[in-house]
Amino acid sequence: MEIMGDKANEVFSIGITVKKVSVILLLLQIVVINLYADVVHLRTGGKVEGRVTDLGSELKVEGAIGTTTISKDKVVSIEKKETAYETYLNKSVALRTDDLEGHYQLAIWCKEKKLPTQADREFETVLKINPDHEDARKELGYVKYEGKWMTEDEAKIAQGYVKYKGMWFKKEDYEVRKKNDEEDERIKKAYSEFQKEANKLGARNSKTRAEAYEKATAIADKNNLQDVKPWLADAKAYSDKYWDTITEMEGRNAVLEVRAFLTTVRKMESFQTRIGGVLGGAGPAPTVTIQQPTMDTVIFKGTVLMPLGGGSGLKRNE
Repeated sequence: MEIMGDKANEVFSIGITVKKVSVILLLLQIVVINLYADVVHLRTGGKVEGRVTDLGSELKVEGAIGTTTISKDKVVSIEKKETAYETYLNKSVALRTDDLEGHYQLAIWCKEKKLPTQADREFETVLKINPDHEDARKELGYVKYEGKWMTEDEAKIAQGYVKYKGMWFKKEDYEVRKKNDEEDERIKKAYSEFQKEANKLGARNSKTRAEAYEKATAIADKNNLQDVKPWLADAKAYSDKYWDTITEMEGRNAVLEVRAFLTTVRKMESFQTRIGGVLGGAGPAPTVTIQQPTMDTVIFKGTVLMPLGGGSGLKRNE
């Protein structure tokens, strides 16, 4: 059988007698990959194994678990060598499909060589030959419960457990946990709705404040938020008194806006320089030391109520 044209024929000429198409395809993979059995040594001390394709300034490396691209300036050398994946393919083809021990040992070898996908494939082949093979079952995560092999999840379900938020609970514990979580979520939502209405208590419009108080009170009663009700009443009383006072004062005072600036020198930075070039052609200009202050500035803004008959009263600061 000839593969990959004239270039491949110079290296490989393979005669195959097989019965299954899957085996033929596997052999085709071996031929292609064996042409590029490389190990890329990196300047960091690491290495990447796989089939290498030269992309000019970069190398594309196709390995057992994926493809990566590496810049050539990060590469020390490329070693022509059979990779673990290629060795696996060669070993796999050499095995008979009914060779239980051979496939099991190959699976163990794949684990040692960090080829998890291939290891699982071989363990599954073992189970096709002997579905009750204990070691292969355990390697694939199966457990035996009441004489039957099943996955860990299936075993937990068979024992009456329920999976909730990534954890397993006995049914009664699950129901309690779920009920508590639902209650926590309900309370969290209620507090959010309460806060939304409570924020409106600072509004100047008295009708808006009254409606917000009624809605916030209803939310607290419905969801048994007893801890916020005393605060709610105090906030409403304070806000009403505040805006009544402001309204009264504005009726007989002039409102003035005041701004004040406070600047503080934090530190003095000094640096030296030469100003100008050569003085009269006699030499370089003298060195000059310049000091530059670093300052912090705070701006205060507020309004002052000025009684129309004289005197003053403070409205509020912002």
